[in-house]
Amino acid sequence: MRLAPVYVAAALLVALGLGAAAWRHLDAGAPLTPGAETSVWNIEARIGVTPDPALPAKIDLLVPNAPPRFMLLGETRITAGYGVTESVQGANRVLTWTKRRSEGRDILYYRARLTHGDSPNGAVVAGDPPPAETPDYRASVEPTVEAFLDGVRRDSADIFSFAAVLLKRLQETDQGGELLALMRDAGGEDRRRAEAAATLLHGARIPARPVFGFMLSNGARSYDPQIMLQVHNGEGWAIFDPRSADRIAPEDFLIWARDAVDPLSAENVESADVAFSVLHAKRSAETIAETRQQQAHPILNGLSLSRLPVDMQKVYQVLLLLPVGAVLVVLLRNVVGVPTAGTFTPVLLALAFRQTDLAAGVGLSALVIAFGLAARLYLERLQLLFVPKIAAVLIAVILMMTLISLASAEVGFTGGLSVSLFPMVVLAWIIERLSVVWEENGPQDAMPQAFGTVIAASLAFLLLNLEQVQHLAFTFPELMLVLLGATLALGRYKGYRLLELWRFRALKGEAGS
Repeated sequence: MRLAPVYVAAALLVALGLGAAAWRHLDAGAPLTPGAETSVWNIEARIGVTPDPALPAKIDLLVPNAPPRFMLLGETRITAGYGVTESVQGANRVLTWTKRRSEGRDILYYRARLTHGDSPNGAVVAGDPPPAETPDYRASVEPTVEAFLDGVRRDSADIFSFAAVLLKRLQETDQGGELLALMRDAGGEDRRRAEAAATLLHGARIPARPVFGFMLSNGARSYDPQIMLQVHNGEGWAIFDPRSADRIAPEDFLIWARDAVDPLSAENVESADVAFSVLHAKRSAETIAETRQQQAHPILNGLSLSRLPVDMQKVYQVLLLLPVGAVLVVLLRNVVGVPTAGTFTPVLLALAFRQTDLAAGVGLSALVIAFGLAARLYLERLQLLFVPKIAAVLIAVILMMTLISLASAEVGFTGGLSVSLFPMVVLAWIIERLSVVWEENGPQDAMPQAFGTVIAASLAFLLLNLEQVQHLAFTFPELMLVLLGATLALGRYKGYRLLELWRFRALKGEAGS
């Protein structure tokens, strides 16, 4: 039989498993290490409004609409008796509170939870803008604007450098100060500079817009709302600080509203104001990844074990460790050459050891196997049939386990009580296998198998008890394909085992001499 099909199948399985795991990690953010944490920002907008008691009140609040490099994990609204509707206006999402009649001051709340990531419809919202239309400057302003833009064009190389030079010129030159003075005076300095820069960039046929949002970098000391400038170069958007002309990384600035500098507007009210507060916290990266999968990755969410009931999750947390232990046993038997009583009985013993510590597990299992082996050898003299003989060994094993538990309770040895968790059927099978080998080949073959079983079970216990292994097995179940591919590849190995090389080292020395 040719080897190529086996190794091709193994390579395909490994590639498929690693590819699926990489997709879950990179797209959904599933952590590779247990206990990993990610940043989550809770942003609250507190709206204070005093409606006109004679007229129906209407309050509009711009809220995040697929902000780039951020994902909305959840949002809540407190309406205070108002009706709430949601709509999309241009690139913005708008919440509208309405009430026919109201007296006194009302408090409304909007809260959003966000983390780093890509929103499912982010590409649609942040798509290419329409061509910028040249503003209709006043006759007295147009020569100044043209001269200013010509100077910026000479000192820049592309659209983004053009925007950076323009912002610096606005605050460093007399000509820039004159242009700012000609712009409308409403709002603060950042607002005036961002709106002026956007208007001037439109004059150069460059799409640009002011954006309202928050600096949410991990090193930020404050989270006050800010106004930035967003510029499009024909391929994508970039964010610039209108004060320093620095380019801002998109993952550091949350765009709350586009083409807007004031997120709140109201009709038929005596007064309305909004105050923002931001709380940064660390949350489990695994929990955040589950939320991402639910929102943006239905395929990965369908393959996530976290969707199962909690009791079933506990079962699979153990079952998914069996393939890991199975591959270890394959390595120990086929490559290293460790003899064991049974093929995968060491893995089942290792799972039993997880309920105790290793030393107590090895000692108790050795004691039970020794007693069972003695009982089995005695039953052999009675010339019983195979099935009754196995049943008698099983009963003897359970009797021994009961006596060990009673004796441990009497002397206060809590480790001995855990013997009841051992798989008695597996122990009975080990005892039967060792007794048959003892009768056919003698103790010189039976004892190495017994010691090999204990060594393999101990190594499997150490491997399966690693928190990293448990996390990867449960969070990335597709890695079982990698284990399956590795098993297929090892299944064609027919070379010398490591212990055989050690065993015949003397012959190698004689051949060399």
